[in-house]
Amino acid sequence: LTGFWISHLLPHSYVSKVTLRFVHTPGLPADMYERESKTTLEIVTASLLSDENLTVFISRNARLREMMAADPIADIMERLRKGTHIQPVKLPGGASGAVIQYEDELAEEALDIGRELAVQMSRLARTSNSLSDGKEVTELAGFPTVEPAGATVPVCTAIGLLSGLALGAVLSLLPKNKRLQEPAAD
Repeated sequence: LTGFWISHLLPHSYVSKVTLRFVHTPGLPADMYERESKTTLEIVTASLLSDENLTVFISRNARLREMMAADPIADIMERLRKGTHIQPVKLPGGASGAVIQYEDELAEEALDIGRELAVQMSRLARTSNSLSDGKEVTELAGFPTVEPAGATVPVCTAIGLLSGLALGAVLSLLPKNKRLQEPAAD
C-alpha cells in the first residue's frame, strides 16, 4: 500500500528525444557547413518557440487543441517552452545536428510532441537556410525515443514495497510490550 500511495503522490515525467542531422551539401566546405548549421539552429530555435509558431503548432496538434478547452493558450505555450530543450550535437562522421527533447507527464504525449517539434523544426530550417534552395536541410539521425525521467510508477512502487518490508523488519525486532494482565479472579 505504501508503494501505491507514493507512486500517486510523487510527480513522474518522461522525456522524448529526437535527433536531427543537418544535411551536408556536396561541395560545401566543412567550415561553411559548420557555420551554416550553427546559424540555422539558432534562427530555427528562436523561431520555433515564438508565439506565432507555437500558435500554429498548437492548432495542428490534436492533444494540444483539446487542452485549449481547459487552459488558455498562453499557459499551453508556456508549458511547451518549459518542456522543450534544443541543443546542438556533433554526430558520428563529423555531421552537425540538434537534439530536441520534450518533457511531459505522459510518455505518449512527450513522444508525440517531440516528434511534432522535430517536424516543425525541419520545416523552419528549410525556409530559413539560405543554401537550401527549397531542399531538405535536416534529416532524422535516429528513431525518436522516450525515457522515464525522475520518479515513475514502477520505481515508486518498488521503493514503497522495500520501505514497507524494512519497516516491518524493524518493528519485528523491537521488544514487544507485555500486555497488562488482569489479576485472576479467585
